[in-house]
This record gives sequence, C-alpha cells and structure tokens, in this order.
Amino acid sequence: MEEGTNSGIGVFQKNTSPEIWKGRSVSEELEPQYWYQIVQLLAIEDFNYWTFDSGKKNFVLLGYACDEGVRRNQGRVGAIAGPEAIRKQLAKQALHFQDEQLWDAGDIICINQDLEQAQTLLTKNIKTLLGRAAFPIVLGGGHDVAYGHGKGILDGLKPEQRLGIINFDAHFDL
Repeated sequence: MEEGTNSGIGVFQKNTSPEIWKGRSVSEELEPQYWYQIVQLLAIEDFNYWTFDSGKKNFVLLGYACDEGVRRNQGRVGAIAGPEAIRKQLAKQALHFQDEQLWDAGDIICINQDLEQAQTLLTKNIKTLLGRAAFPIVLGGGHDVAYGHGKGILDGLKPEQRLGIINFDAHFDL
C-alpha cells in the first residue's frame, strides 16, 4: 500500500485529511459527543504496523473512490467523490457508542480506468484488516465496490466463520 501519485498502475492510496473530520465546538469538559471527536486516522505508510486494541471492537473506515464501474455500466459518474462526502456527514453524527474504536484508513483511488487493480487492492486491504481483528466498513463508489469488499471478506474468513454482507445503495434497488 503506497500513498502518493499514480505509479503507472492506475490505483493508489491516500490518507484522509484531518480537515474532513471536523464538527461543531463542544465543551472540553464533556465526554466526546460526535464521531469527529473519536476517529483516529491511520497513516498508509504505517500500514504494516497498524495494531488494534483486542479488548475493543475496532471499526475501520476505508474509502473506495472509483468511477470506473459506473462508467463501464453507462451510469452517471461521481462515485469517486463518495468517500469524502460520506465522511463529512459521519463527522457530525452523534456518538452512541463508548467501547468501540473508530479508525479511518484513507482511500483507495482508481484512476486511468484500472477497475480490476482497484478491486484487487480493496480485496487485499479487507483481508488484512479482518486478519487484524478489525471490522472494515467500505465507503464509496458504485456497485462494483461489492466485488472487492466481498472477495476480501471471503478470503479473510476462517473456516468456522460465517459471512454476512450489508450493502447500502443510494436508491435501494439491490
């Protein structure tokens, strides 16, 4: 996993800007009240060193910024902006949990129409996160996000585990 610009493969990863995780001012004397107050940013360059508290549930947001699947399906592009838009809304959400940790692992960004490479990287990241006892939540893209996400889960399952996938769609036609 490399942060930075396109290296010829058409896909790269990018850290989430802390500016996205902003919200209204609250008294520092109060416990955290909003998601923006608890989210912890994970640096892609430190991916091999990420560890999570095994005594807590660790939810990891991972963006999938890709228009290629939508374009190939002759749909209306714009899904590439999805992860950032979703994060901006999540930042303002009221905090209704206490014993869980919330992490942000940045975005997989698909450029140069390399959908297959983007899905391969998403698969690898999901499998790795599951192997570290984290619960990945993928933000973003078109319907094609389901392939890389689902394959990562299947590849990361232990024999005794069961699979369940929830895919929220903008117009709920799935």
